[in-house]
Amino acid sequence: MAKPSLPLLTTVVTTAIVVCRECLPGYDVDSLSHVVGLLDGYLNTFSSNWTVPRACNAGLSLRALEYLTTRDPDWGDGKDAAYVAVTKKSLHVLKWLNECYPDRTSSEACIRGAARAAMQAGHAEVARELEQKLKRQRLE
Repeated sequence: MAKPSLPLLTTVVTTAIVVCRECLPGYDVDSLSHVVGLLDGYLNTFSSNWTVPRACNAGLSLRALEYLTTRDPDWGDGKDAAYVAVTKKSLHVLKWLNECYPDRTSSEACIRGAARAAMQAGHAEVARELEQKLKRQRLE
């Protein structure tokens, strides 16, 4: 038997993804949740290779970060992610963390640590922005 062509495999994988994510949850398949999870894990090659902190470290796009946090809402605190974002000068990641997860990145210790890291990495403008954030928090 001949191997299926790549377009056929892509169609099969896409169909399986749609069925697992869109169709099965509507059919009371609680007893098969482990199967759905295994299929999803097998088919989802992106999030199986990334965690939120690693994605922050790599400076991935906001869409990728949102996707990963949706799949793992308990990904941990943002302190390390904010620190890494500052040292890598991934300002979009830092802003995203501050906007979407202020409870994880707004502690005074987290902001001060990130500001210190920014100064050490030579990113004075980022350090100033973080210090302004800290001042605004104190006024609230």
